[in-house]
Amino acid sequence: MPDDPNEWLRLDSNELVLRRCMYWHSLAKEIDSGNTTNTTVYIPRSNVLDVNELQRLMAAAAREEAL
Repeated sequence: MPDDPNEWLRLDSNELVLRRCMYWHSLAKEIDSGNTTNTTVYIPRSNVLDVNELQRLMAAAAREEAL
């Protein structure tokens, strides 16, 4: 992500614009590391958040499925 988040993300009541690429990773099934200061999370490059994937994730959330 750029040093200036405004170069990467723009959000208002009409649109959400993400530049470059956005990835996602569910922490629902991760084991608590016990680390209270920081934790590294590895996000698979195959988990690209695009329109179709966002729709799939929202449908799964509506069904209360843990991903």
